[in-house]
Amino acid sequence: MGNIMDKKLVINKTLLHHLAKLARIDLGEEEAQLLKDFRAIISYFDELSELDTSSVEPMSGGTDLENVFRDDVYEEEKRLPQDGARDALPKKEGDYLSVPPVL
Repeated sequence: MGNIMDKKLVINKTLLHHLAKLARIDLGEEEAQLLKDFRAIISYFDELSELDTSSVEPMSGGTDLENVFRDDVYEEEKRLPQDGARDALPKKEGDYLSVPPVL
């Protein structure tokens, strides 16, 4: 089974219009320039795919930094009084925060 990078991606007007539809943008007068730009970008990736990376170890991220976590400790003195918090809400129904439907 071949590598996905073995295939050459051909940027044509059909693909450009498909990408524009997915991105929900109107191409207008920029179509010719975008087609030229996409082809230049893809040709650069074609050049990169020709590099021998067999001795390069795969990466799982871009950095060796690690997250620093703190203990989750309840602090009574930092607690916001329930009445104050409820009064600050933009819209409420009884004791609950009311938000618009997400879906």
